[in-house]
Amino acid sequence: EIAATRDELKGELKSEIGGLRSELKAEIATMRDELRSEFKGEIVELRSELKSEIAATRDELKGELKSEIGGLRNELKADIRRLETRIETVETKVDDSNQRLARLEGRFEGREERLAAEGEAEPAA
Repeated sequence: EIAATRDELKGELKSEIGGLRSELKAEIATMRDELRSEFKGEIVELRSELKSEIAATRDELKGELKSEIGGLRNELKADIRRLETRIETVETKVDDSNQRLARLEGRFEGREERLAAEGEAEPAA
Protein backbone atom coordinates (compact mmCIF):
# COMPACT_ATOMS: atom_id res chain seq x y z
CA GLU A 1 0.00 0.00 0.00
CA ILE A 2 2.85 2.44 0.81
CA ALA A 3 4.61 1.54 -2.42
CA ALA A 4 1.40 2.16 -4.39
CA THR A 5 0.88 5.51 -2.71
CA ARG A 6 4.48 6.44 -3.36
CA ASP A 7 4.18 5.50 -7.05
CA GLU A 8 0.90 7.41 -7.28
CA LEU A 9 2.48 10.52 -5.72
CA LYS A 10 5.48 10.16 -8.02
CA GLY A 11 3.20 10.07 -11.04
CA GLU A 12 1.25 13.11 -9.85
CA LEU A 13 4.50 15.06 -9.23
CA LYS A 14 5.86 14.15 -12.66
CA SER A 15 2.63 15.28 -14.24
CA GLU A 16 2.65 18.54 -12.30
CA ILE A 17 6.31 19.17 -13.08
CA GLY A 18 5.64 18.53 -16.79
CA GLY A 19 2.72 20.97 -16.70
CA LEU A 20 4.82 23.60 -14.91
CA ARG A 21 7.61 23.18 -17.46
CA SER A 22 5.17 23.72 -20.29
CA GLU A 23 3.72 26.78 -18.59
CA LEU A 24 7.21 28.21 -17.95
CA LYS A 25 8.26 27.63 -21.54
CA ALA A 26 5.14 29.38 -22.79
CA GLU A 27 5.67 32.25 -20.32
CA ILE A 28 9.31 32.62 -21.36
CA ALA A 29 8.38 32.63 -25.06
CA THR A 30 5.69 35.24 -24.41
CA MET A 31 8.10 37.45 -22.43
CA ARG A 32 10.78 37.09 -25.10
CA ASP A 33 8.31 38.12 -27.81
CA GLU A 34 7.12 41.06 -25.71
CA LEU A 35 10.69 42.22 -25.09
CA ARG A 36 11.56 41.88 -28.77
CA SER A 37 8.52 43.94 -29.69
CA GLU A 38 9.22 46.50 -26.99
CA PHE A 39 12.90 46.96 -27.87
CA LYS A 40 12.71 46.26 -31.59
CA GLY A 41 13.09 49.91 -32.55
CA GLU A 42 16.03 50.34 -30.21
CA ILE A 43 17.69 47.19 -31.49
CA VAL A 44 17.29 48.33 -35.10
CA GLU A 45 18.64 51.77 -34.17
CA LEU A 46 21.64 50.26 -32.36
CA ARG A 47 22.40 48.00 -35.32
CA SER A 48 22.24 50.97 -37.65
CA GLU A 49 24.51 53.04 -35.38
CA LEU A 50 26.99 50.20 -35.12
CA LYS A 51 27.04 49.71 -38.90
CA SER A 52 27.63 53.43 -39.41
CA GLU A 53 30.37 53.48 -36.79
CA ILE A 54 32.04 50.43 -38.31
CA ALA A 55 31.91 52.00 -41.79
CA ALA A 56 33.36 55.29 -40.50
CA THR A 57 36.15 53.49 -38.66
CA ARG A 58 36.90 51.38 -41.73
CA ASP A 59 37.09 54.47 -43.93
CA GLU A 60 39.29 56.26 -41.40
CA LEU A 61 41.66 53.29 -41.18
CA LYS A 62 41.78 52.99 -44.98
CA GLY A 63 42.76 56.65 -45.20
CA GLU A 64 45.45 56.25 -42.55
CA LEU A 65 46.82 53.15 -44.27
CA LYS A 66 46.88 54.85 -47.67
CA SER A 67 48.72 57.79 -46.17
CA GLU A 68 51.20 55.56 -44.37
CA ILE A 69 51.75 53.43 -47.46
CA GLY A 70 52.29 56.57 -49.53
CA GLY A 71 54.90 57.79 -47.04
CA LEU A 72 56.65 54.44 -47.03
CA ARG A 73 56.59 54.34 -50.82
CA ASN A 74 58.25 57.77 -50.97
CA GLU A 75 60.88 56.67 -48.45
CA LEU A 76 61.58 53.53 -50.48
CA LYS A 77 61.88 55.54 -53.68
CA ALA A 78 64.38 57.86 -51.99
CA ASP A 79 66.33 54.85 -50.67
CA ILE A 80 66.36 53.30 -54.14
CA ARG A 81 67.63 56.57 -55.66
CA ARG A 82 70.41 56.71 -53.07
CA LEU A 83 71.36 53.10 -53.78
CA GLU A 84 71.35 53.71 -57.53
CA THR A 85 73.64 56.71 -57.00
CA ARG A 86 75.99 54.62 -54.87
CA ILE A 87 76.00 51.86 -57.47
CA GLU A 88 76.81 54.37 -60.21
CA THR A 89 79.64 55.74 -58.06
CA VAL A 90 81.04 52.25 -57.52
CA GLU A 91 80.72 51.46 -61.24
CA THR A 92 82.60 54.66 -62.09
CA LYS A 93 85.35 53.81 -59.59
CA VAL A 94 85.61 50.28 -60.99
CA ASP A 95 85.85 51.68 -64.55
CA ASP A 96 88.52 54.17 -63.44
CA SER A 97 90.44 51.38 -61.70
CA ASN A 98 90.19 49.16 -64.78
CA GLN A 99 91.53 51.98 -66.96
CA ARG A 100 94.41 52.61 -64.55
CA LEU A 101 95.18 48.89 -64.49
CA ALA A 102 95.16 48.77 -68.27
CA ARG A 103 97.59 51.74 -68.42
CA LEU A 104 99.82 50.10 -65.80
CA GLU A 105 99.76 46.80 -67.67
CA GLY A 106 100.72 48.68 -70.83
CA ARG A 107 103.62 50.34 -69.03
CA PHE A 108 104.82 47.05 -67.57
CA GLU A 109 104.58 45.35 -70.93
CA GLY A 110 106.53 48.23 -72.48
CA ARG A 111 109.20 47.98 -69.79
CA GLU A 112 109.38 44.22 -70.15
CA GLU A 113 109.83 44.60 -73.89
CA ARG A 114 112.52 47.27 -73.41
CA LEU A 115 114.27 45.16 -70.81
CA ALA A 116 114.08 42.14 -73.06
CA ALA A 117 115.41 44.18 -75.97
CA GLU A 118 118.18 45.65 -73.80
CA GLY A 119 119.00 42.16 -72.51
CA GLU A 120 119.34 40.85 -76.04
CA ALA A 121 121.42 43.84 -77.11
CA GLU A 122 123.97 43.52 -74.24
CA PRO A 123 125.55 40.21 -75.24
CA ALA A 124 126.24 41.59 -78.72
CA ALA A 125 128.18 44.50 -77.28
